[in-house]
Amino acid sequence: MGVPDEDDLRAGDILGNGYRHCDGVIGLRDNRAGVGWRERKAEFAERFRLELFTPGAQKIFFLAAHGFLRFEVDATSGVGFFMIIQAQENIIEQRLRQIFGEQRSVLTFEMDDQFLAPLEEVAHYESIGVIDFEDVYRSFADFVDVAVTNKAIQEYVQWLRKQAGWKVYAQLETLHAKLKAAEKKRKKIIR
Repeated sequence: MGVPDEDDLRAGDILGNGYRHCDGVIGLRDNRAGVGWRERKAEFAERFRLELFTPGAQKIFFLAAHGFLRFEVDATSGVGFFMIIQAQENIIEQRLRQIFGEQRSVLTFEMDDQFLAPLEEVAHYESIGVIDFEDVYRSFADFVDVAVTNKAIQEYVQWLRKQAGWKVYAQLETLHAKLKAAEKKRKKIIR
């Protein structure tokens, strides 16, 4: 038995006054009678999902899922941002104006804080066992897929990695690969 690290303590705080250790759950307590570890993990995943579905995150997801974002870097300042692309069809452009008003850009800190960073946290919590993979698959797979496959977000992540000098959002990419493998496996079973 070892001393819990910061992630262990955080996971324990989130899941019920205990901590996680590489050998399993150590000292995990839940003050509610009859609530097991699996139920607490599912509750945590659901709370996390509800927090992720903020109006800002929903708007970013909508734009990314429908290809209405283009990543650009200002030539003068070197600051990156996302332009909201004008739709070709009038009906869709009207809907975009209804949803976004005169907003024509998404700032990188909005993309990070409201969309990518929460998904990176989901990936982290799944990797250490705080959230079960099945809960992630059910609740977050579409979000993760859009975050990793959208062209504008891919360009941003590559730009950000050059700026930061390290592989930003790597856990999110790892989770995406795991989700895709599970999807492929499930499709084989259905056939």
